[in-house]
Amino acid sequence: MEIMKFLGILLISVLPLTLTQLPTQLPALSSLPNFQVANLTFRVIDRNNNGIMELTECNTSFNTFKRYPTDNSIARDWFVARMVSFSHTQTVGDYVFTHYDRDSDNDLDVSDFNAMYTLFDKNGNGVVVREEFIRYYDQLLTNATLSG
Repeated sequence: MEIMKFLGILLISVLPLTLTQLPTQLPALSSLPNFQVANLTFRVIDRNNNGIMELTECNTSFNTFKRYPTDNSIARDWFVARMVSFSHTQTVGDYVFTHYDRDSDNDLDVSDFNAMYTLFDKNGNGVVVREEFIRYYDQLLTNATLSG
């Protein structure tokens, strides 16, 4: 159960991991401060462990988070259910989904994920480093928690 909670951190977080990428002890997400959840989320997305979240890694996250491999988007109900199953509240899941659904069509698609990547890239240099992601995602989770 703890491994499932770890894999679910984010939005984006049902990625295949090797055992060497997993920490030895996995705490429940609900017991961690948001910045630690953000850090764990980054570690899952950064598949090559270079400290940079590349756009291709963001898109891989999108592809692995979809309900079915042939889907072109992620529906709100599926996204929120996945967030809840990984110890986030319904309110947090809804808030995060709404934040990422840039075109407000109730589906997350590749264009939403590309726009999300741009949001993470605070200095606009086309590269999302660990610190940028953690700062952004920590604030997003804090806002989501405060909204409920």
